[in-house]
Amino acid sequence: MKFSTRTRCGMRVLVGLAREWEGEPCSVRQMAAQEGISAKYLEHIMTQLRRAKLVRAVPGHGYRLTKPPGAIRINRVVWLLEGSKHVTPCRVGGRPCQRSRRCVTRRLWQHVEQCVDECLSKATLADLCRANGKCK
Repeated sequence: MKFSTRTRCGMRVLVGLAREWEGEPCSVRQMAAQEGISAKYLEHIMTQLRRAKLVRAVPGHGYRLTKPPGAIRINRVVWLLEGSKHVTPCRVGGRPCQRSRRCVTRRLWQHVEQCVDECLSKATLADLCRANGKCK
């Protein structure tokens, strides 16, 4: 399983914002330069995070988290940026595919989804900061 570039970049940026939780807001240009990605691409990610109320824009200054880093679970961020928590397209849109009744792998994919979600739900942005020794 591979997470998208959008998710990987978004997670790194959120960890950066978590490190600055009590500091100044960070601009898109600043974050993009730190992560080596285009500001335009990052702006799309930030819009998605803002709509989900994970970050808020501070006019003229940049972005901040809307909640303390310990209150933001990684599974929420990943599934938001991935667009779905389904590992296979057989369950997209909430409906099983036409082969679901006879599919020999369906239960496996459901189990994988459950395990991944369970693992990601145990971690927060604060945990990622602490794991890197860079949390305020």
